[in-house]
Amino acid sequence: MARKQSVFFRNFLPILKLTRLVALLACLVLFLGRGVLPAWTQVPIVNPPIVKSLLNAPQLLQQGRELYKAGNFSKALTVWQQAAEAYQAQRDMPNQAMVLSNISLAYQQLGQLPQATAAIAKSLKLLSSKGQEPQRSQVLAQALNTQGNLQLALGQSEQALTTWQQAATAYTRVGDSGGSIQSQINQAQALQALGLYRRALVTLESVNQTLRSTPDSLLKVASLRSLGNALRVIGDLERSPQVLQQSLALAQNCNRLRILVLHSLV
Repeated sequence: MARKQSVFFRNFLPILKLTRLVALLACLVLFLGRGVLPAWTQVPIVNPPIVKSLLNAPQLLQQGRELYKAGNFSKALTVWQQAAEAYQAQRDMPNQAMVLSNISLAYQQLGQLPQATAAIAKSLKLLSSKGQEPQRSQVLAQALNTQGNLQLALGQSEQALTTWQQAATAYTRVGDSGGSIQSQINQAQALQALGLYRRALVTLESVNQTLRSTPDSLLKVASLRSLGNALRVIGDLERSPQVLQQSLALAQNCNRLRILVLHSLV
């Protein structure tokens, strides 16, 4: 009989161990339910490191500008994408919108027009909310100029003309005469694309009259070049070479042989 009891308890021992384990797990659940963890499970909370790019967003923006001006559009795009993420993390919508406008320009230069369209659409959406004037108004003018460039590249000449008219108005509102003039020159490009050569010529004549008394600049060079090309298109082969030669001489005086590309880099 004693032997049978010994065998019974020996068989029952694993059940006792299992019961103890279940009891321990139940206690742990109670601790967790009360929001208290045993000491051995507690892990010290470490603050996340400060993202370096958050501190360097302006430097990234400027670095992208230099790369873009040097014609390194792919690297400029990469740097500006980092800057956009940094400004987004800081909830700085005007600067984020500004960088997105530049990203659209880089995509345009790389021939990636769908990506350029998405970037400028996001930029304009950010700028649709009111606040942070006049910075928002300045960035909006520049973003509209960028959108006009894209629309012309997509063959949407009428939309580009309308957009550049809006950009000129926005530039005038913030007192940026250079931006307004650049938008008018761009409007002339859209007019020529629409076959409205006389209207384009009138616009460019007006722009050059305005710039006549201003100091030499790349904007003045671009204006004269556009006027010379417009004169050539309408068949004024006497005046066109004269204006184009004037544009070249002015560019040389500015120590720049490369004519300004009319993109609204901000």
